[in-house]
Amino acid sequence: MKYILDTNVYISAYLTYYNPDICSSYWDVLKELGENGFIHSPKQVKEELVRKDDLLSKWSKSGNPCFFTKDMEGIATFFVKAKEAYKEIKALSIQQWQKKIRNYKLKEESISDEDMFVVATALFYKQHFPNEEVVIVTKETRTNHPNKPVRIPHLCDKLNVRCIDDFEFLKEVGVKMEATCEIES
Repeated sequence: MKYILDTNVYISAYLTYYNPDICSSYWDVLKELGENGFIHSPKQVKEELVRKDDLLSKWSKSGNPCFFTKDMEGIATFFVKAKEAYKEIKALSIQQWQKKIRNYKLKEESISDEDMFVVATALFYKQHFPNEEVVIVTKETRTNHPNKPVRIPHLCDKLNVRCIDDFEFLKEVGVKMEATCEIES
């Protein structure tokens, strides 16, 4: 099983429920899953995470096994496939919304290249390791909103890639968090 983690999984966890000040063991678990070959995030995800000077950036830079250090050979082909799927879904979505909303014009939006590399990485694995299940983990949800018609889950549906959120991911890999309490008087 290979899990390709989207940038927002790391950022959301860091900013909220798994902040290192509250749950440092979460980050150790991710590193262990990376060391054991379960987590594979493209280098573009890491590059997005290291833009700030914070603990998440330092964690991402620390020789972290969750991230590839270079592009996989031939990834550009899969990047193009992901972009083509995106264009198809976006065009269909615009057509559907134009039928519902007269003179509908989509706000200028596009999916990021980092997201495209997440999808491309999954496609790469599906091609090169057909007997192994590949799953994208993202905080994005399927939406039917006219201003944000295409997201990673939509691409996964189109490209036949399984897509789950981070909570489902933690359940699947068997992570159980234990809490301790240190009270200072």
